[in-house]
Amino acid sequence: MKKIKTLILGLGRIGSLLEKDRLRNHPCTHAGLLFSEFGKKNFQVVGAFDTNPERIQSFRKDWKIRSGDMITNPEEIQKTDFDLCVIATTSNSHFQDAKFAIQNKIQNILIEKPACLNLKDLKELKILADLNDSRVWINHERRYHPVYNRVRNLLSEGKLGTIRTIKASVLSSVPNQSSKDAVGPLFHDGTHAIDYIQWILGKPKKIESKIWKKHSNCEDRVVSVFEYPRGEIV
Repeated sequence: MKKIKTLILGLGRIGSLLEKDRLRNHPCTHAGLLFSEFGKKNFQVVGAFDTNPERIQSFRKDWKIRSGDMITNPEEIQKTDFDLCVIATTSNSHFQDAKFAIQNKIQNILIEKPACLNLKDLKELKILADLNDSRVWINHERRYHPVYNRVRNLLSEGKLGTIRTIKASVLSSVPNQSSKDAVGPLFHDGTHAIDYIQWILGKPKKIESKIWKKHSNCEDRVVSVFEYPRGEIV
């Protein structure tokens, strides 16, 4: 079987570094999966890049990659054909990195959440992806967790009764919220809850929200109420 030629953009925590955390189930990063027994059979990491050169060196060392076996030069990356681009950079970089991948004719793109920091960029990204026949996935990996998956199946089969109300809380410690590049708890972790709820119930007919901000750049707290056509309230 032909292996999927892969480019990784961003070699930080979720890109690679969290694989060193012994308390986590593994693989727990993109690199951890790509270099796992399963990953090696199906993927070939042809290129990788991070704006921090030291991370590139650490990445090579951690995954025992010889100098000539992986492209890390941006100019060479632009000249190379890839089947898949994994974007694991900081949230404020996702939009530009996804544009880069689409403009370089990469047809499969996996982006860490959130895909973009505003609706304008998200709409532009969708237009670009449609024009270039690129498929874009957002990495809400909890859909693949066996416990989350089992609960959804039990609910969809009616074995737990009828859903009336869902309460979901996400507590997230987000450093440097005053930074211009910061994201608050909604984008940092709250999107997992929203994605899972929509996976169970679909899109709500009405959403009402209130946002609290201690800093001008991102939210400190968000409370939302979702109303669904069949009467469910979240």
